[in-house]
Amino acid sequence: MTSPKRSLTTRIARVLLGSLAVLLTAPTGVGPALGGWLAGRGTTDPLRGAVAGGIAGLLGALPWATLVYLASAGAFAPVGYHENGVHVGINTAAPELLTFWQEVAIATLVAGTFVGFAVLGGIVAGLSTTILDELRADVSNAV
Repeated sequence: MTSPKRSLTTRIARVLLGSLAVLLTAPTGVGPALGGWLAGRGTTDPLRGAVAGGIAGLLGALPWATLVYLASAGAFAPVGYHENGVHVGINTAAPELLTFWQEVAIATLVAGTFVGFAVLGGIVAGLSTTILDELRADVSNAV
């Protein structure tokens, strides 16, 4: 028994929901995997789940990668509370501290980590869908 084919708008909505989850919950550490799982749930196999999770991860990681790039380039002043050894917020690098390739590499590392965890979340969602479909088929055959 296979699951019904999802419409394109449903799949796009799930990917956008997943990317929003990545964007808003990325600092918690679980956000990219959660966003990938949200994007990949309901897919027919792990590969489709990985693709949906990867797209959601990429969309959600781009603003964070941009912020990391700008902070490493020293494009804006530190944001938040930075007094008496207490640093809460974004502590930026001094302008021209890093070379261009180092700034891009740090931003790429951040984005790649988010996308990687989102892909893993999508794989888990695709696997669980496949396993649940098999379990439903076994139960319906047994009854």
